[in-house]
Amino acid sequence: MADKKRNEFGERLYSPHTVTGPCLDRCFYATVLGASAGTMAGACHASWFPDPVTEVRFRGTTIPTGDTTWRALGRTMGAPVVLFSAVALSFSFGECLAESVRGKRDQYNAGFGGMLAGSVMGALTKNPRITATATLGVGAFMTLADFSGAYCCADDKSLYEKMYGTLPEKWEDNDTLKSLKEKYPKFKDL
Repeated sequence: MADKKRNEFGERLYSPHTVTGPCLDRCFYATVLGASAGTMAGACHASWFPDPVTEVRFRGTTIPTGDTTWRALGRTMGAPVVLFSAVALSFSFGECLAESVRGKRDQYNAGFGGMLAGSVMGALTKNPRITATATLGVGAFMTLADFSGAYCCADDKSLYEKMYGTLPEKWEDNDTLKSLKEKYPKFKDL
């Protein structure tokens, strides 16, 4: 019965989405997704503190003016947009490049993309040790994440039944509940 559940497009519910298509499309979608996440992170960063976002430079110092300037707000929100887009683009490009070179679709492609994304993140620190650690760490994490798959448990069918299963038409009490209802008749309609 669980396999008969479909969404409005006729697809089975709770199925993982596999990314397919040309490399250019995948890179474009990853960049847009990264820019969206960066916009959200930048907006949260800009609105987190009650002080206005100001940036007036006079000989290298910041003079607060008391009002939020568009330039300062653009820089506060723009930096995460660029960073998130660059990381998402580098991951997508690395994964697609590894897939086209190796001719296989497996977790090692995600590991290569993760290494490229980690090197972009680590390069911001301008410290080669941190860059190398980020490269290896993100690559290993993405390899393991892709290897484990989209499901978070070992028994997918029981999870699917818990999420989308339906109750029977007529409820039948088990023996313990029947004995309790006989013992306490005033609660038998519960």
